[in-house]
Amino acid sequence: MNDIQSVRVTATGDTTINRGRIVGLNVLTDGVGVARLTFRNTSVSGTIKLDLDFEMAADSNQIQVPQSGILFSDLVWISAMTNITAVTIFYVG
Repeated sequence: MNDIQSVRVTATGDTTINRGRIVGLNVLTDGVGVARLTFRNTSVSGTIKLDLDFEMAADSNQIQVPQSGILFSDLVWISAMTNITAVTIFYVG
């Protein structure tokens, strides 16, 4: 089994994670409005693999993905990151 790695991102686009499985997230919402975070496979037009909404509150949200995580067959891409300050992605790649 591979070791869990992490990367912190503060904007949409390329997360620098190539093929891998997301196993957890730490999402820092800013409290300005309802927050949304969308992950796609490969690019902004790729298949949506994970789409999350968060309450309107400045908070740190920890998410653990069950089983072996969500597999991205290519690049992990964030297409929406609304009212979110930063996301730390925990993954096995």
